[in-house]
Amino acid sequence: MAGTEKVAQGRLAGAKAQSYLRAVNEPEARASQFTARLMLTTDLAYLLSSAEMNLMPRDCARHLTAAVVGLIDELPSRDLSRPPGDIVAQREQWISQRVSKTDAAWLHLGRNRGESLRNYIPRLFFRGVLHDQGRQIANLVRRVVDRAGPLLGALAPNYHHLQHSGLATIGEYLLSWAVTFERHVQRLTQVDGRLDYGPSTFGSRQQTNQLFDAVSARLGFTGRARLRRDGIWVQDQFSEPFFALALIAVDLARLAQDLRVWVSPEFSLFDLADEHAGGSSALPHAKVPFGLQEVIGAGVMASTRLAGEMAASCAGPSEGSEPIYSSSTLYQSALDVVANTAYIADVIDKGTFDTEEMKRKALLDYAGTSEAHDRLVYDHGVPFRIGHRILGAMVRAHHYGEPPPDLKALLHAETGRHFDVDQQEVMDIVLGRTIWPTTIDVGGLRKIWKELDNKARAAESAFADEGIVHRALDDVLRDARSFCA
Repeated sequence: MAGTEKVAQGRLAGAKAQSYLRAVNEPEARASQFTARLMLTTDLAYLLSSAEMNLMPRDCARHLTAAVVGLIDELPSRDLSRPPGDIVAQREQWISQRVSKTDAAWLHLGRNRGESLRNYIPRLFFRGVLHDQGRQIANLVRRVVDRAGPLLGALAPNYHHLQHSGLATIGEYLLSWAVTFERHVQRLTQVDGRLDYGPSTFGSRQQTNQLFDAVSARLGFTGRARLRRDGIWVQDQFSEPFFALALIAVDLARLAQDLRVWVSPEFSLFDLADEHAGGSSALPHAKVPFGLQEVIGAGVMASTRLAGEMAASCAGPSEGSEPIYSSSTLYQSALDVVANTAYIADVIDKGTFDTEEMKRKALLDYAGTSEAHDRLVYDHGVPFRIGHRILGAMVRAHHYGEPPPDLKALLHAETGRHFDVDQQEVMDIVLGRTIWPTTIDVGGLRKIWKELDNKARAAESAFADEGIVHRALDDVLRDARSFCA
C-alpha cells in the first residue's frame, strides 16, 4: 500500500542510553563553542565547491547554504550543548530542521566525521590561534623592548637561587625576556607551515580530488593531504601547535613568578598597576597579584594538558581518537595562552619598576664578588679556583665580623708568586662600593636593544593583518551569502 514502505534505520536502532549521552556526547559537545563556526564555515566551502563542480543538485546546494548561513548568524544565541554530541552530529540535526530530507542527505558529500573533527577543523582552529598568538607575542616583545630602552643603565640585582649573584640592569633583565619571547615568533611560523594542508582523499577519482583541492584553497590552505592516514589518522595537528603554545605559557609563568616575588614588600622592586591587581575580601590594605597567579597556574595546566594529550594519543591503535572526546579543554587552554600573553604585555607596559630600590638591593649581599673574582683572574692572572676560594674566605670573614685575611699573603702561600693586588680595591668591588667599568656594558646593551627593536618591528609586521585563516573564513561566508541571494 502506498505510504507504508519501511524506512531503513541504519545499523543502530533506538535512542542512546542516558549514561552514554552523559559520558560520551556531553563532553563532545563542550568543544562546540570552539568548533561550531569552523564546522559550519567548512560546510559552506564544500557546498560552494560542490555546486560549482555540479556534484550535487544546485537547488539542494542553495537550500543547504542558506540553512548553514542562518545557523552561523544564530550561533551567538544558540545553546551549543544541545543536542549532546560532537559538532558534526549537532549541526546535522540543526540543518535537518531547516531543509528537506533530500537536501539534508547531500550535506556530507565527500566527508566523514573523523575528517572533520580530526583534520581541517583542528588545523583551522590552531592556525587562527597561532596567528592571534603571534600578534600578542609581537606586542609583548614590543612592550618589553620599549620599557627596556630607558633602563639599560639602571642597576638591578641579579638573582641565582634567589641569592644575589652579581650586578645587572633592569634593561638587561627585560631584554632577556625580549630574546626569549621573540624566539616564539619563529616557532609559531614554523608550526603554521606544517598545518598548512587541507582535507585528504585517496584514489584516482577525479571528482573527489578536484573537490578537495577546491575546498582546501577556499579554506586558506596552500596544499592538501594526499594520503588518508595523513589527513585523519595523525595527532600532530593537535599536539604540535599546542606544544608551541605550552612553551609560551611556561615562559609567561616564569616571568609572572619573578614579578609575583618582586611585588611583595620583602622585595618591593615592582608595582602592578591597579587595573592589573585584585583586592582582598578580608584585608583592606591588600593589593593581590591574582592575575600573575592565574598566569602561573595556566602555565602548569598547559604543561599537564600537553602531557595528557600525548599520553591519550598513545592509548589505542594509530587510527584511534581517544583524545578527541576531551578536546574542549585543549582548545580552551590554547585560547587562555593568547589571553595571558596580552595580560602580561599590559603588566609590563603599565607597571612600575622602583629604580631606587632596585639599585639599593643590587648592592647587597656581596653582589660584586663575581666581578672582583674576574678582576683577580683576568687582570692579575690569579688561578681561577684559587681566587674563588680566597674571595670566599674574605667574604666569610666580613660576614661574621672576623679580621680580614691578608689577600696578598694567601695568594703567595697558594701560588708561590707575588701579586700586585690592592686588597681594599678588591673589597670595595665585593661590597659594591666601587662598580668596576667592565661590570655593566651599557654600550653593548644598546646594540642588543637596537637588534631587538628591529626584531620587534619585524614581528609586528608579520602579524599585522587578520591572518590567512580568518580572512579565508570571512571570504567563504561572503561568497555563501552571495550564492543564496
